[in-house]
Amino acid sequence: MGYTHALFTQFNTTTSTGIPISLAGNRFPRQPDWTASTSLQYRIVVRTGGDVLLHTDWNYRGDYYVNADNLHNPYIPSRTIGNVRASYLSERDTWELGVYARNVTDKHYPMGGFRLGLAMSDILYFGDPITFGADGSIRF
Repeated sequence: MGYTHALFTQFNTTTSTGIPISLAGNRFPRQPDWTASTSLQYRIVVRTGGDVLLHTDWNYRGDYYVNADNLHNPYIPSRTIGNVRASYLSERDTWELGVYARNVTDKHYPMGGFRLGLAMSDILYFGDPITFGADGSIRF
């Protein structure tokens, strides 16, 4: 778990039209106040040899602004994303086969973006939707 309260104490700049402004007191860009993560893994010994590994991890990221100007840029809301994985590990740990799912709650969440100045519209890019897959490895 992490907490960061990052504010500019002094930040003088100008607008696109050249008007001087101060961004003192604004939050740092792309810096959430709170972050947290957890990971759990359980190993099941199989009587015929090898192990089954069950794994899950969850990550929380608090809300943040994309730019130092906290008013006229995209605001990214907080999110929690979870992943799961199950695998079979051979008796001598020489190979492993697994299946996984990422973003198991299929959360639709923006990760960042920018604002088009004249149009005053936000262009956002999003994290991956729920994703399934399989993998394997050989150790030698």
